[in-house]
Amino acid sequence: MSLSVNPPHIICLTEHHLCSNEIDTIALTNYSLGAKFCRNTFKNGGVCIFTYESIQSTYINLNKFCKEKDSEICAVKLHLLSCEMCIITIYRSPYGNFQYFIDNLEKILSMIYSNNTEIKICGDININYLIDSTHKQLLDSLFASYDLRCTVQLPTRIQNNSYSAIDNIFINTLKFSDFSLFPIINGLYNHDAQRIIIHNIFEQNCNTYFGFNRRIDKSSIIDFNTKLSYESWEDIFAENDVNTIFNTFLNTYLRIFYSSFPLKKVHCKSCNKVWLTPGIKISCVNKRKLFLSQRNRNNPQLTTHYKRYCKILTSVIKLAKKRYYNSILTCSNNKTKTNWNIVKNTLNMKTNTHNITSINVNGNVSFYSQTIAETFNKYFVSVAQNIHVNNHNVNALSNYENPISYLSRAFNQPFPPVNLKCVSSQEIEDIKKSLKTKNSHGYEEISTKILKLSIYYISSPLIYICNRMLFSGVFPRRLKFAEVKPIYKKGDKNVTSNYRSISLLP
Repeated sequence: MSLSVNPPHIICLTEHHLCSNEIDTIALTNYSLGAKFCRNTFKNGGVCIFTYESIQSTYINLNKFCKEKDSEICAVKLHLLSCEMCIITIYRSPYGNFQYFIDNLEKILSMIYSNNTEIKICGDININYLIDSTHKQLLDSLFASYDLRCTVQLPTRIQNNSYSAIDNIFINTLKFSDFSLFPIINGLYNHDAQRIIIHNIFEQNCNTYFGFNRRIDKSSIIDFNTKLSYESWEDIFAENDVNTIFNTFLNTYLRIFYSSFPLKKVHCKSCNKVWLTPGIKISCVNKRKLFLSQRNRNNPQLTTHYKRYCKILTSVIKLAKKRYYNSILTCSNNKTKTNWNIVKNTLNMKTNTHNITSINVNGNVSFYSQTIAETFNKYFVSVAQNIHVNNHNVNALSNYENPISYLSRAFNQPFPPVNLKCVSSQEIEDIKKSLKTKNSHGYEEISTKILKLSIYYISSPLIYICNRMLFSGVFPRRLKFAEVKPIYKKGDKNVTSNYRSISLLP
C-alpha cells in the first residue's frame, strides 16, 4: 500500500516474519528503522518500528525483556517540542505465557515511565477486547495505573464466521482526547491495520480553557494508602546499594501515586500573562527537560549548563515583564494608580478594607475618630526615636551578652566528637510534624500533604534508606534506567506485513 498520501509519522509492524539481517536491508522511502525484534529460534513473529525522517528519535533497548512468542517488544523515544513520547510495539503469540508477558510489561512501563514522557502502546496482543476476560481485566488494570486506555473498539480480524479485536492501540485518552482512529484494509494479511491520528500534540495553546490536574479526594487518598499498605518493600530491604534502594522506593511510590490520583481535565481561566511570549514558553519546556536530564545524570558540565540556562531565562523573563509594564505605564493617564494595580496583580493581592472603629489607649477604649487618628500619629512620630534608643542599649551590653563576642568565645573551644545516630521512627514523626501541609509540589507532583498522609506506610523503607546513607556515606541520586542507543540505518528492501501507524500532527 502506498504511503505517499498523508504519510504517518510512525509505522509499527508486528509479525514481519524477517530475520535481523533481512530487516536491516528494508527501504521505506523517507523512513528509518527505529527499533526491531527478530526471532532466532522459532519462525515468523517479530516487531519493528519505522520513524519518519523529520522526527528525531532514539532507540530504547528492551532485549532483556523479550522472549519469543511470550513477549516480543521494541520501543523508540520521540523528542517532540512539548514532551518526549515513547512508542512501544508488542506482539504476543496466542500460545505465549501470559503471566510472563504481563510481568515483563509492568517492568518495562516502570522503567520507561517518567513525569515528562508520554507512552503510546500498540500491537497484536492476542487478547480479544470485544469480550470480557481475566486477561483483559489484568491488562486494563496495568495500563490504567499509567493512564492508558484502549482506543480500538471494533473488530480488527474477521475470518470465516469469527471476528475479534486482538490488535489495539493504548494512549492517554484523557490528555489526548482529540484523536481519530480508523482501520485500513490492506489486503496483505488477515488483520486490518489500524491508524490513529493524534491532533494538537506539539503545543497546547495558552488561551485554551482547560488544563489537567490530579483528582485528590477522600476516596483516592484511601485507595492510595490501601495500596501502600499492601506493599512489602522486599526489593528495598534485600539490597544494600543506596542508589538502587532509593530509586526502587521512589519508582514504586510514584507508580502507586499516579495510579491512585489519575489526571482529570478541568476548566481554567485563560492565561493572563501577556508578557509570556512563545519563545519563553519553549524555553521553559527546554528548562524542564534540562532539569530532568541533569538530575538523572552525574554530569557536572550538564549541571553547569542548566544553571547558566536558568540564569539567562530569568533575565529574559525580567526583560519581557519590564517591556510589557513600561508600555502600560506609558499609555496610562494615571500612572500612580496603574503602578499600584500592577503591583497588586503581580503579588496577587486582594483588596481588603479594615475599618477601625475603636482603639485601646492605656487601658481606655475610645470610639472617637479624632482620638484614634492622634494616637496613630503620635506612635509613628516617636517610633524612630524608640528604635534608636533600643539599639544604643544593645550596644551597651557587656561582652558576655554581645552575640559576636559570644560566638568568638564559643569557637575557641574544641568541638565535641560527632557521633552519628541511626534514624528512628520518632525522628521521622518529628520531621512530619514540622512540615507544613501544602498542596504545592515539584516536578514529581508529590506535595507535603500527600507525604504526611502516607508517612506511616513508608516510614520503614525511609528509615532503612536513611541509615544506609549514614553507614555508606553516599547521598542517592535519581537514576535513568533506559538504555539508549543510536537508531538503525535504513536499507534497500521492501516489506509487506501487518502494520499500525501513529500520525503525530501539529
